[in-house]
Amino acid sequence: MEGTAKFSFRHLELLPNVYESNDSARLTLAFFVVESLAILGESLEKASEYCDYVYKCQLPYINGGGFRGSLFMGKQEYDNDEIPPYDPSNLTMTYTAILLLALLRDDFSRLDVKGIIRSIEDRQKPDGSFAPIPSGSESDIRLVYCASAISSLLGDFSGIDIPQTIAYIKRCRTYDGSYSQTPNGEGQGGTTYCALASLELLSSQIPSEQLISHKESDETLRWLSQRQIHGFQGRTNKDCDSCYSFWCRGAFESLKKLSNLPDDLEIFSDELDGDFLLSCSGKLGGIAKYPNEYPDVLHNCLGLSALSMAKSRSSSATTLKSINSTINIEITALEWLKSRINQL
Repeated sequence: MEGTAKFSFRHLELLPNVYESNDSARLTLAFFVVESLAILGESLEKASEYCDYVYKCQLPYINGGGFRGSLFMGKQEYDNDEIPPYDPSNLTMTYTAILLLALLRDDFSRLDVKGIIRSIEDRQKPDGSFAPIPSGSESDIRLVYCASAISSLLGDFSGIDIPQTIAYIKRCRTYDGSYSQTPNGEGQGGTTYCALASLELLSSQIPSEQLISHKESDETLRWLSQRQIHGFQGRTNKDCDSCYSFWCRGAFESLKKLSNLPDDLEIFSDELDGDFLLSCSGKLGGIAKYPNEYPDVLHNCLGLSALSMAKSRSSSATTLKSINSTINIEITALEWLKSRINQL
């Protein structure tokens, strides 16, 4: 894993030009890199400087609250009390910003919790879904997950209409037991993870038996069990992709908690998946989407997360740190976050 650590450190300081189009999502890219290093057990020297940049991306309550993905618009603060129309906070960036601050061991004294809750409330649509920004744009199950995760991390679900949210998630369920990005779509591993993880997080507010029935649980369990070939595919008749090793494993862990399935229930081969993920390793470190492709920070992070979850029976991953699959963050960082948020 030494090469993978070097890959992550390189991308922490200098991103290749292939990431140029993602300049507005710097916080998410940074999360992928810093989370990868945390799973590898590596420490950072400039944590306080990185935290300062993250907070420069935060908008106060009067400007809508939450975090932008970067300062690509060239402005840190706004004088009036309106939501900046071309530079609003983004729900996904807010989710990764909070996790990034936890990984960097920030004390959260500068976190505008009230503003973040406002940003969640402003983004919920009448059908129960969420959008990344206040007006326009797409709204789907991915943003439902971000809203649920943020609310859980802050211990405040007041920004979510929970019955409407649950109803939306249920409408995204498909005939085969998976969940789609929007109602009446095709189910796949990533959106099934978002749906089940959201339901697990919302189960702190609503009894789990109201969220998924035994019959539905059995159908989803069967669908997930069919996703592993050697690695995992996201949909039927698709090639294996390293990121789906995490999405499918994470979905399974949430399903076990929702349905009170035995903790030791296993339906996947850790050894086969570990071999596939290592076959996606680049010559200079990092994990790619497929074997023999160039690694990227997203697939590297999710590949390491999957290896961490498989480490009990995959000899290649025994040194990796454990993660919380529902939130997708290294365990000690989550414990740090909870202890600090409770003090606010």
